[in-house]
Amino acid sequence: MKVSLYSPVHLENWGPDTPWKTGIGGSETCHIEVAERLAKRGHDVTSYAPVEACFYQNGVKWVPYRQFN
Repeated sequence: MKVSLYSPVHLENWGPDTPWKTGIGGSETCHIEVAERLAKRGHDVTSYAPVEACFYQNGVKWVPYRQFN
């Protein structure tokens, strides 16, 4: 299944490593955990978040949220 997660509202930039590097709020951590767990189960996951560029990490494609269509 294709899954897209979209988090356009944020007070600071964050990405998949933020919870373990500097800490972040619960909703952002939830977004990351859900994305990675779905990817581990074989789903095609795209995460739209406040990241600077597209990249893959832990089976998740991370895309700047402004590119969401």
